[in-house]
Amino acid sequence: MGPMNENRSSTAWMIWAIVGAVVAWAVYHAVGLYQQKADIRRPLVLLGCFALFLGFWGVLLAYRRARTKP
Repeated sequence: MGPMNENRSSTAWMIWAIVGAVVAWAVYHAVGLYQQKADIRRPLVLLGCFALFLGFWGVLLAYRRARTKP
């Protein structure tokens, strides 16, 4: 493993940590919405928006990886 591979693996670890934190934050808010009013639709809309955001971010990261691939 060269220095470039080590740098990519540490970057990937940080990205997955951020994704995990965003998912935890979304679940925290969804639980709060459900407890506020026992209506499942509001938390599902919130989780759907978070999923769209993470999906868009993942597409951008994949595009960047494809462009910078040696």
